[in-house]
Amino acid sequence: EDEGKKKKPLRFEERLVVIVATTTTTTTTRQAPPLPFAVEVATRGFAKSPEPAAPEEQVARVLDALDAHAGGDCCSLKGDARFKLHLLLPEVADLVRSPAVAEMAEAVLGTDDLLVWSSDLVAKPARSPGHFTPHQDSAYAGLCPADKAMSVWIALTPATERAGCLRFFPGSHLRGHIDHVASTAKTQDNMLAFGQRVAQVELLGDDVPVPLETPGQCSVHLTRAVHWSPPNNTAHRRVGFVVRIVAASIRRLATHQRARETATLLSGDYDPARGAFDLDEPTPNATAGPEERQAHARAMRLEANNYFGTDDASYPS
Repeated sequence: EDEGKKKKPLRFEERLVVIVATTTTTTTTRQAPPLPFAVEVATRGFAKSPEPAAPEEQVARVLDALDAHAGGDCCSLKGDARFKLHLLLPEVADLVRSPAVAEMAEAVLGTDDLLVWSSDLVAKPARSPGHFTPHQDSAYAGLCPADKAMSVWIALTPATERAGCLRFFPGSHLRGHIDHVASTAKTQDNMLAFGQRVAQVELLGDDVPVPLETPGQCSVHLTRAVHWSPPNNTAHRRVGFVVRIVAASIRRLATHQRARETATLLSGDYDPARGAFDLDEPTPNATAGPEERQAHARAMRLEANNYFGTDDASYPS
């Protein structure tokens, strides 16, 4: 251009170039990996097992055996007939001794010297009002130390939330023994022997359901974990079987030494001369035969004596 010619100033939009870049930011919340099974039980007091207690086919045979023993429907079994069925029925004895059950107990209790202290059938018919109020198993068990005792709850039929699955209060086992209130007017709807419940359960926070949708699935809980279960509001029965396991080193509280109970060796070693139980529970060879019924009656008499405090006690029907 000629020097004498006036330069035309650049307009603003010609002098300034603005680059606008748009970016998409994706925020990903990383979930913490699940705790190892035994650590979860130690932390929360309970856990759903990542592995079943037994294959579905075996569980189906157990349920068939229980139904046949009850004469049609195992939900009709009441009182002493619900307990220690592993002394009466070979199928139940095999379930109690399942390798998966032993492995879970070894991981949680930290030893392979284990006893099956007891077992019980927990069945709710379809659309039934039966329920368990919030409680600790340790409150009436009389075992010491309480953290060396646990339960494996095995679903024989689906135990969904609507069917009245177990519900737990996380961390409640860390509070030690919690006072219980025994009902003086127990109804049949409350399926606990004394109608007991934890006093001031509202102080424990929110509970957590542990549904078991497939037969054979199971959960584990320590005896001081507060738990309960509501009625079954489905058109199908909810049937579970509980294996009560203790470390071989466990002792009896003085209040529960009226009778020396019997137990079944699950794994490892045990010397009755140094322990709290006698190993006088033969494996059933027949289905509720005379010898099996005799062994069951003797074991139940001893257990009920410690639980209820009388020689002729039995679980209520």
